[in-house]
Amino acid sequence: MLEARLQKPVGSTVLAFLDNALPVTVAELKAHSRIEHSLEDALLEQYIAAALHNAELQLQQKIRRQQVQLVFESFDRAGCCETGLLLSGCGSNASVSSVTYNDENGVLITLSASEYRVVNAQQKYIVPRSPSISSLAGRWPRQSFADRQVTVVVECGFSLIPAPVKQWVLMMAGTLYNMRESAAEKPMAQLEFVDHLLDPYRLPIL
Repeated sequence: MLEARLQKPVGSTVLAFLDNALPVTVAELKAHSRIEHSLEDALLEQYIAAALHNAELQLQQKIRRQQVQLVFESFDRAGCCETGLLLSGCGSNASVSSVTYNDENGVLITLSASEYRVVNAQQKYIVPRSPSISSLAGRWPRQSFADRQVTVVVECGFSLIPAPVKQWVLMMAGTLYNMRESAAEKPMAQLEFVDHLLDPYRLPIL
C-alpha cells in the first residue's frame, strides 16, 4: 500500500565502517577451511569481504556496522504527507544520523530530528512528522529550485552478526578459496541449501 509512495535513493555511499575489523575473521575462515599456513591471508580477507557483500545484496540489509550516505532527488515533490524516503538496503538496524537539504535561499540546512520520524517497516523509511518553524505539519520543508537534492546519513549493520549469517559467509568464502584455481575448468559447486541460512534475515526488495 505504501510502496508506491516511497522514494528510493539515487545514490548510496559507505562513508565509514564503525567496527575495527571484518565480522568474520581470517582466523575463523582458516579454521573452517582447515588452512594451516598464512601465505594467503590477504586473499582470504578479500574472499570474506566478497562473501559479506554478496550476503548484503541477498538480505537487502547491511551486515557490517557502517555509516552510509543516501542521496535522494528531492523531498516529496507532491507535498503529500504519506510519502517517505526509503532507507534502501540499510536494514532493520538502521538509525538516521542526519537529513540535509538546501532551503529556498540555497542555504544548506540540517533537518531537526523533531521534523521527521523513522517508520519501522520491513524496510525503514522517513516521513515528515511534527509542526515547526520551517515546515507545516506532515509536510517536508520547502526546497531550493536549483538544488533539490536531499542527503540522509544512516548508521546500520549488526552489532553482532547472527550465527547463521556468519556460517553462510564462512562457507561462501571457503568455497571461493577452494575453487579459485579450477573456476575456469568447472562451475562453482551449488550451495542452494546453504542459502536457506539467510532466509530469516531477508528483507523485501522495494
